[in-house]
Amino acid sequence: MIVLKPTEDRLLVKPLDTAGETKGGIVLPETARTAKHRGVVVAAGPGRIGQDGVQLPMWIEEGQVVQFSAFGAGEAYQNEDGEEFVWMRQSDILCIVEEVMDTSDLCRPDGGRDGSGMFM
Repeated sequence: MIVLKPTEDRLLVKPLDTAGETKGGIVLPETARTAKHRGVVVAAGPGRIGQDGVQLPMWIEEGQVVQFSAFGAGEAYQNEDGEEFVWMRQSDILCIVEEVMDTSDLCRPDGGRDGSGMFM
């Protein structure tokens, strides 16, 4: 088994499987699949060293699901089991993907209790 430890602000990301069709059954071409730029961080470096010599902490952690730039993703890596990974820098991460609660009721003036309509 090989253990990879990223240096500085580098990340090793395992891309998530791409959904091939919509909920309605429409098959998407490869170029239209945005999920291919989403993955799970499997390893993160300790952080970049700033100009003043102080190490800047990473704000991305192992296990987080991230959306990354299609053009920022770096070198591809394949382990001995055939799994594919992508090397990238923390600055290539566009956002952290989190599951959020349904907030549609929070837009109503009554908090969605009586169904009086949306607050605009």
